[in-house]
Amino acid sequence: MKFRLLLAVTTLTLLFSQCTRSGKNNNTVGSTADMKRKPEATLLQLIKENEPKLMDGDLIERTDDDFVSETLREMSQTDKTYSHCGFAFKEDGQWVVYNNMAGEENKKEQMMRQPFDSFVSPYKKTGFGIFRYNMNDSEISLLHRITKLNFAEGLKFDKTFDLRTDDKMYCAEMIYKFLIKATNNRIMLATSKKHNFKLKDPKYKGTTLKEFEYVALDNLFLNPFCKEISRVSFKE
Repeated sequence: MKFRLLLAVTTLTLLFSQCTRSGKNNNTVGSTADMKRKPEATLLQLIKENEPKLMDGDLIERTDDDFVSETLREMSQTDKTYSHCGFAFKEDGQWVVYNNMAGEENKKEQMMRQPFDSFVSPYKKTGFGIFRYNMNDSEISLLHRITKLNFAEGLKFDKTFDLRTDDKMYCAEMIYKFLIKATNNRIMLATSKKHNFKLKDPKYKGTTLKEFEYVALDNLFLNPFCKEISRVSFKE
């Protein structure tokens, strides 16, 4: 119980204390803080042009334009471009993205199914990327079934970012674990770790966690199983 409490506090610390909203981050790959936004008509056209590139099971990553997004980007250790992700599938003639998040966009804090153009909408977002895993048709079909089943069961968002539990999952954890199941452990992605992390909450002053393991957004696409299809920036 004590460990889970410390883990929850660590997660909150990572989300809200790890970086500041300075408007500039020279260490962030793909940072667009000082760039002007492209015209709305151009943004909508970019989304329209990229939708035909989609295939079932594609990983869709995006960057939201807010403080929480900036902190989530900082959790990636190599490519800090993205802050949220989901799986794309074509259902009833429409491309949809299954994802899991919390906050204003998803107050129910359970798995969502959104049209592709809504998931990557330029409103409060700065861009998106399309990535594809090396999977055969049967694996993609199983991935789709696993994804729809968890959506139907109302998979909850994991606020503690605890990889040891499966009853709740955050977005990157969902991708990571669904891939393992759909490919029968063939696709096993690397995770990220933070060592000797000091808790900043006054209640736990002086407490240090030796290791905190999690799935970062760049773990999902910087690996031998995945290839980049497209990257789109909403800024000049």
